[in-house]
Amino acid sequence: MYPIITSQLKDSTLQWLCTNIRPGQLSEFDLSELVRSTNTDEDTMDAILNDFVELGLIDSLNPMRQGNHLILKVKAHDFVQKGGFTVLDALNEANIQKILYELEHLKKQLQPNKPDQLEMINKLTTIAATLTGVIA
Repeated sequence: MYPIITSQLKDSTLQWLCTNIRPGQLSEFDLSELVRSTNTDEDTMDAILNDFVELGLIDSLNPMRQGNHLILKVKAHDFVQKGGFTVLDALNEANIQKILYELEHLKKQLQPNKPDQLEMINKLTTIAATLTGVIA
């Protein structure tokens, strides 16, 4: 079974990088220490680091040369200071909860006796069910 990449794992990885690598410079880092520190495996860590490249948090990831090298961007430090992936998840969940609340409020305002509003109620119910599934 493969490990699940959680927000906490990504946050601990990014925290380790920000603590151990100077931003803006091509730096060698100890992948074994990073893996040990985050209690994961090298394949999972490679996936996380490649995701960080896609997100623009690191650049020039090069694990094929002698040693492992990357450039940590200042954006990574900014992201850590704002709470990282865990806070981002919480904000997304709060936004979805707000949308669900607003949909429920709109649904209560509609009158089911009117045919054109009945279709709107059905659409709102479908959207609310979908969003509830996403949260779960």
